[in-house]
Amino acid sequence: MASKSISGHSRSRTGLLAVGIATGMVLSGNAAADSRFQGVWAGAQIGWAGYDIETSERDGDDRAKNEGLAASGVSAGFFLGTSTVQNGWYLGLQANVHMNDAEFQSSASEPGFQISVDLDVKESYGLDARIGRLVSDNVLFYGLLGYQLTKVEGRVSATGIGSLDDDDTFGGVRGGFGVEYVTDNRVFTRMEYTMTLYGSERLEFSDGVDTFSVRAEPQASAIHLGMGYRF
Repeated sequence: MASKSISGHSRSRTGLLAVGIATGMVLSGNAAADSRFQGVWAGAQIGWAGYDIETSERDGDDRAKNEGLAASGVSAGFFLGTSTVQNGWYLGLQANVHMNDAEFQSSASEPGFQISVDLDVKESYGLDARIGRLVSDNVLFYGLLGYQLTKVEGRVSATGIGSLDDDDTFGGVRGGFGVEYVTDNRVFTRMEYTMTLYGSERLEFSDGVDTFSVRAEPQASAIHLGMGYRF
């Protein structure tokens, strides 16, 4: 009987040891996966950005409204951020800087008079918070929400007054989602889609005598492919 008891205890200890080893391997694997997505990172990205804009133009008592203006172009820039992972949940904070290449143009004419308005989207920079979930050791799905500032330069050309310039910075809420893949050497690639809803701003054009103003309210959507390194 004693021999059977000792044998039973031995099997129990062996079973507990096996469970402990298996649990340790799982936890160790999770920790290794988590560490791939933790820390400070930096990188670059390039893609496409499209802008829809609504303008309201005023020249003295004359007013004109344009809807459905659209332009698109290359968007490229850099990003810097930091993140942590807890139980497979990812939390991050990122700053970005982009250069854009998109231009809007509208024009109107009548006998003896012609006017055109050009708006160029220039540099953009912002900050966003990110939350996501690791779906495997190397793959992360995430969403983001933040605030973006974008500079817009404007030019009005009209018969009799020549060309007048002005610029302003538009601010808006930016949201989106993406997927990120990281290798064992901490290099990662990502693809993300974002949309930014800007508030309206007014650009004023004056030659010292006449004043022409344009109130613009843009919306932007962009898709970027990025590559970076997590330190």
